Amino acid sequence: MSSPTKETEEPSSSHAGNAAGNIGDATAAERRPPAKRQIPSTVIEISDTDSDDSDVCAVNSYQASADEVKRIRREYSSTSCSSDYSSDSESSWEDDSIVIEDKITGKAVRAQLNPRANRMDNPKLNSNLKSQEVIDKVKTYWEENKDHSSAEVTLTCKPFRLCRLHDLLENSEIINNIVDDMNTLDWSRKKMDLYEFHQTTDLANLTWQRSIRGIYELLKTEVMSLVSQVTGLELSSVSASCSLYGPGDHLLVHDDRLGDRRVAFILYLAPWSPRAPPPALRNGA
Repeated sequence: MSSPTKETEEPSSSHAGNAAGNIGDATAAERRPPAKRQIPSTVIEISDTDSDDSDVCAVNSYQASADEVKRIRREYSSTSCSSDYSSDSESSWEDDSIVIEDKITGKAVRAQLNPRANRMDNPKLNSNLKSQEVIDKVKTYWEENKDHSSAEVTLTCKPFRLCRLHDLLENSEIINNIVDDMNTLDWSRKKMDLYEFHQTTDLANLTWQRSIRGIYELLKTEVMSLVSQVTGLELSSVSASCSLYGPGDHLLVHDDRLGDRRVAFILYLAPWSPRAPPPALRNGA
């Protein structure tokens, strides 16, 4: 049995609140503008500036969908570079770089511009210059005062007799060892009317440099004996030093007769190549 008073009971405060809430929601629904579309998972913000001033710049922004993002990227890639490569990637790690592999066709060769001999080696005279046949032939042309040219020597008799020995050393790479040792020596400036250059002391005093001592021993033994056989002179000693010519330095032509000196010689250590022949005359010019 229910009480008649409960049948006519007014709604409680909680019920009234719910009713008011429903009425308010309905009213808000009538005033609320239409809902925006759902924001996609991939968005990009595109800004339009109303002014070029970097200090005051009004920006209007909106959100683009994933399809619009791809379209914009394609347009930017086509206008900013000439490459056909596209930065769009399905991978989560997007990489805009291209790796170009360098294909090596053969084994790399180590270049050695200035080869050097073993530090314990000594300079050796070219075996071709030791041949008695070569010595006798050069001696004959020397006595007859006639020019002669061969693979081993070149003899010129005018204006004075000059004999050039080709490839004096058997182990020519030791020349770089000699130059290395020369760079550690003390040099003195020599200057007069006939010459101007830098010069070291006599090689006989430089006994602590192995390669320099070796070339000096070769000069006063085998080379002096070879020169004595060709010229017929009786030679007893060798005096030698190192000379360094810089820009503007010179050595004028002279008879080189000094004291007991009988034969003058020069061993060139700098790179040298024959002078190219002059071009043929064309139309008298």
